[in-house]
Amino acid sequence: MKGILLSSLNIANIDKENPIIGNATGSTTTGNTGLITISGIEDKADTEGKYGVSGLSGIYISKTNTAPTLSSQWTNNTASSYTYTATSNGTYYIWVKDVAGNISEVKTATVRGIGGKVTGVTL
Repeated sequence: MKGILLSSLNIANIDKENPIIGNATGSTTTGNTGLITISGIEDKADTEGKYGVSGLSGIYISKTNTAPTLSSQWTNNTASSYTYTATSNGTYYIWVKDVAGNISEVKTATVRGIGGKVTGVTL
């Protein structure tokens, strides 16, 4: 038969591992903004080295504990750390994703004291 090309492709290095967030810490302040410091962001290969690392691609920070989807409004981030400026007190929920579309488990950070109101802290 003319015009038929048969071939195969072996894909052995697919990223199936969720990225991780090492730590997320919120500040206590008396100013108009607070900071959330996120560190230890990694996209690691599995322990057996079977699945590849596609690289970090984004971070998602929200005041609600609703997990983001791939079509959510992610902020581009490929670094191992990130600092977010918060404009209101409360608990913030943080996820990261990799290029392959794997999403991390949620981490939380609490910001207190914005506007001079510190709640939940004994002085």
